[in-house]
Order: sequence, then structure tokens, then C-alpha cells
Amino acid sequence: MNRGNVGWQLANMIDNERLCAGTKTGVGPSPAIWSGCPVLPIMLDPTKGFVHFSDFLQAFPATDTNDQCYDGLKHTERTQGSISNLATVEGGVVVLNADANTVDTGITGQLAACQCAPKENTTVFMEWRCRVTVGGGQMFMGLACDSVTAIVDSDDAIEASVNLAGFFRDAGTGDTDWSVGVCNGSSSEEKDDVVEAASESLYEKFGIIIRGIGNVAGSKVEFYHEGQLVYVADDIGDLPLLLMCPTFQADSDGMDQPQLKLDWLRVAVINTKTDCRVG
Repeated sequence: MNRGNVGWQLANMIDNERLCAGTKTGVGPSPAIWSGCPVLPIMLDPTKGFVHFSDFLQAFPATDTNDQCYDGLKHTERTQGSISNLATVEGGVVVLNADANTVDTGITGQLAACQCAPKENTTVFMEWRCRVTVGGGQMFMGLACDSVTAIVDSDDAIEASVNLAGFFRDAGTGDTDWSVGVCNGSSSEEKDDVVEAASESLYEKFGIIIRGIGNVAGSKVEFYHEGQLVYVADDIGDLPLLLMCPTFQADSDGMDQPQLKLDWLRVAVINTKTDCRVG
């Protein structure tokens, strides 16, 4: 490789939109989320933040055990529920299955090692590609405190006592729709049916950007579906304040037995003035 090629390679590494984002509705990460995130500089310099990517290629056991960690996902089964590989497709897919149609039972997977803290001057980027094969049920996808595994609770309502930011389905959400919500542990904001008629036959992308922290002017949480901004939560009195990790919940409601199939997940955290990892 000559000097000219080295220069081109370095320029290409800096070009986040070409290298680190695909197309709005394509298989890869969405430009609307990632063209503004310096993914490679963060990967190369831990003082800037941290990046996590999972293609869910690790094999899951034929018989899983509750409360175990597989491929980074610590999963909790509430009476029913299972986690497994989808071995009939290429590229790595993990399935969270609510299993039997028993009310308020299912499974939650949490990437407990990937804790993200909202802070002033910090931006948290998160996007995942998934397929939800059955509508209805009690579901959550996003970031949440790992102290609670049923983010949408047995009352079929999203928790208002933990820090969270995510997409969810509860009693107020249409069967194939997604609502969005944020919470700081005591005050929350929800918006029903922000995503309408989500596909049950195709994989789709969902994303979140948290800019700042609750109670600080200018902070906000942006929600994306298929690479397009669909909602902005900007009431700073409701925005999360404390550590959260990627969390995915699929519970039956007694009629529907949802399956959440995760293809890939990317998380990046950066702070422009101070550090965003342990000192």
C-alpha cells in the first residue's frame, strides 16, 4: 500500500456516513442516527467513550437456564419464556420467545454489561434490527435500569418508577403499533402509537439518541424507526438521569405470544468535555 492509498484509507475511516451507516431502510445502521457519531474514533480511543456491537453469533444452549448470560444477554424468564438461536438463517439472530399464552409471562434480555449514563455533554446512540412476529402482548425495546425486568408490568402499563427510554406495547398501544416513553424514575412522558402498523413479516430498525440528561436545558431523547425520526421527548423534567442498559422484553397477554428476533445491536456513548466511563 503506497502513501496515497494510506491517505485514502484514513479519509474513508473518518467518513462516518459512508463507513458506519448504511441506508435509511436497508439492513445496516441508519445514516440519520450514525452519520453524526464518530464510531471509529471512539473505538480507537477509549477516552472518548465506548462502542458495543453484537451480531448475536454465539451459540445458545438447546435448553437455556433462567438468569444466565448468553452472548452478553442476561435473560429473565417470568414463569414462561425462552431464548434461542434462529438456526435457519444466516448472519446471527437471537429469539426472545414469550412461549405459552399465559397472562403476564415471558422473557426479558438485558445487556447488563453495557451500562450507559445520561450526562451533560454526553450523547448515547443505540439502534437495533429486529422482527416481532406476533403483535400485542407486553413489550419493551430500548434502554432501562436493570433493577426491573418487566418494564411493561402486570397491569399492562409501562413502569413509571425506573429510568428508561424506549419503544413499548401496553394496554394503550395498538397490536402492531409501538408507543414511546421516557422516565427519570418518578416523572414520565409517553406517546401512544408513534409507529403504526409495524411489520410482522419483515425485519425493521429502531433507534434512540439521548442527548444530555434530565433537568438540563436542551436535553432530549430522539426516537427513530426505519431510519426516520418519529418522535422527540424534550420535557427535561421527564428525561432519564441514571444508568441504563439495553433491554428487550416480550410477554404474553394471554392471547398473543410475541417473539422478538434480534438481528444486530449497536450502542455508542460519547462525551465531548469529560469522560463517560469509570475513572
